[in-house]
Order: sequence, then structure tokens, then C-alpha cells
Amino acid sequence: MTTRDWHKLQCTKRVIVAEVEEKKAILRDETHNAAATREKRHQTWLAAKEKNARAGLHGPLRSLKLII
Repeated sequence: MTTRDWHKLQCTKRVIVAEVEEKKAILRDETHNAAATREKRHQTWLAAKEKNARAGLHGPLRSLKLII
């Protein structure tokens, strides 16, 4: 292997590593966004559950209250 071949190989390796790191960062962001969305949905559900409990709604009326 010549010095030039070795240098090309190292450059290619750096590019591949950079692409992998970029993909990891994107996946990390998507995972964080998904977790935040789940948490927001859960908080909304808890708030609705608490509101219905305060209103004393049970059974089929509970879903009606969520719509209103």
C-alpha cells in the first residue's frame, strides 16, 4: 500500500465516521422528540382524567366530557 492509498483510505474512513455520527445524532433527536411527544400525550391524558374525576364522571359519560 502506498502512502497515497493509505491517505485516501484515512479520508474515506473519516467521511464514513462523520456520516455515522450524523445519523446517530439524528436518531438521538428523533428519540428525544418521540419521548417528549409521549410525555405531552401522557400529561394531557392525566389532566383529562383528573378533570373527569373532579366532575364525578364515570363510564360512558367520561368520553363525552372529553369531547366537550
